[in-house]
Amino acid sequence: MRKLAWNLFKLLVFAFIIYGIYTYFVPETEVHTVDLDAKEEVLHHTTAELTELVVTESRNNRELIVYEEDFSASQEISKTVFNWDIFRKSQTVTSYGTALYTVDLSAVTAESISYEEASNVLTIQVPHSCLKTVTVDVEKTEFSDVSRKIFGWGDLTLTPEQQNVIQQDLQANLEELAGRPDALARADQSAVTALTQLYQDALNPVDSSIVIHIVFAE
Repeated sequence: MRKLAWNLFKLLVFAFIIYGIYTYFVPETEVHTVDLDAKEEVLHHTTAELTELVVTESRNNRELIVYEEDFSASQEISKTVFNWDIFRKSQTVTSYGTALYTVDLSAVTAESISYEEASNVLTIQVPHSCLKTVTVDVEKTEFSDVSRKIFGWGDLTLTPEQQNVIQQDLQANLEELAGRPDALARADQSAVTALTQLYQDALNPVDSSIVIHIVFAE
């Protein structure tokens, strides 16, 4: 009986030694739990923060100039006597102007913005660019030599009213050229580059790896 008790005692001592060695050399495993609600809240806050930054930047640049292009337009002026061609004299006037194109960023709202977390892409829907102004550079106006028929003598002079009409016609011609679909398409292409840079600069302090994707509202 005493021998059995002694063996049990040795067995218990051995078990304690094994347990001590195990707990000393094998680190305790920590169990981490994921709070899904908290994760959703963080993601929602991030999306809201990005949206707020974009909307604020849009308000600060309501009418952003995204493109400019130079155009030229020509018009022929002529005078004659009794509407006879042999007395006709004519001259070509060429006018030069610079067109400015803008994007109305006041139309960008929270509904215009979507964020894809998996790809880290922020899509921003903006209006198409539009022609803002065409400014004529009067100093660049060119006048060709006067072309004359056989009896088209003398200078080709215009009254102030006639000069005003010609200037208005040239202005309208320049605006028509600047408003053509191909010119507006070039403005849109430039707008994508300008707006991508604008929003990228605004979001870099938050996350410089965000990809900006500009799309136009239909």
